[in-house]
Amino acid sequence: MEINSAYFDEEFPNLPLRRLFQKWEVAYFDRADAIVVVSSYLKEYLQRHGANPDKILVNQNGVSTDIVDLKGVGDVRARHGIPAEAFVIGYVGGMEAFRRLPEVVRHIADLRKAGNTDLYFIIVGDGGDMDAVQAAICSERNVLAGAVVLTGWLPHQEVVPYLSTFDVAIFPFTNAYCSPLKLFEYLGAGIPTLGPDTPAVREVFQDGVHLKLVRQDGSDFAEKVLELKADPELRKKLGKEGQRLVLSEYTWEKNAERVVRHMEKFVRPAAKPADST
Repeated sequence: MEINSAYFDEEFPNLPLRRLFQKWEVAYFDRADAIVVVSSYLKEYLQRHGANPDKILVNQNGVSTDIVDLKGVGDVRARHGIPAEAFVIGYVGGMEAFRRLPEVVRHIADLRKAGNTDLYFIIVGDGGDMDAVQAAICSERNVLAGAVVLTGWLPHQEVVPYLSTFDVAIFPFTNAYCSPLKLFEYLGAGIPTLGPDTPAVREVFQDGVHLKLVRQDGSDFAEKVLELKADPELRKKLGKEGQRLVLSEYTWEKNAERVVRHMEKFVRPAAKPADST
């Protein structure tokens, strides 16, 4: 069994008797012969609720080895009226509330108010928080008019030109247990990345080596954006080191190999057929 999230944390955080449901959920999970989770945080969560730690493998997310080469793809600035010299921040993914995209929009507005009028923001994706994101943009329309692009959902092949447009890709906020797939995809494509400072992310990536991390209270979001904006060499170094790590250690092939090795510990030898003589 593979577990990527804690259901009663993500979907029902305010449910009465939530801890009782969590214990019941984990007891159900523990019936599996082997369990795979995407972070040590999730493993510790399962252990606290009674799961056998010996059967749990921590195996983070990954990328395909045929990750697209963004060189020569071109970008989409002209399509959306974004100046060629603009500094483009990009996000690809869902719009669940815990990703806090309306808050990100407000940070972008504050940065533009502070004089960074060359800052543009592209959001590729859709989800439950779309209305809240649109409301946040509307509330700051004096500084964000034409500076934020919402593409909605796009087929995979149409996302590539947007990735090539990003000067920095962001996934700044998430739950503590998440292993954000988009971080692996951004870095696998060599894009300088701003990620969330959470336990699950820190166990894979080093701040300032592979990417830059944002405190989860949002207090240094603007600082980290401006640091990356001001330093092209840092962006180049992060993109290169992040890509090297992901493509060497976190491909789906290596991910599958780890799962198979884990499963082999629990596979019982097939019984030999009885001798009929």
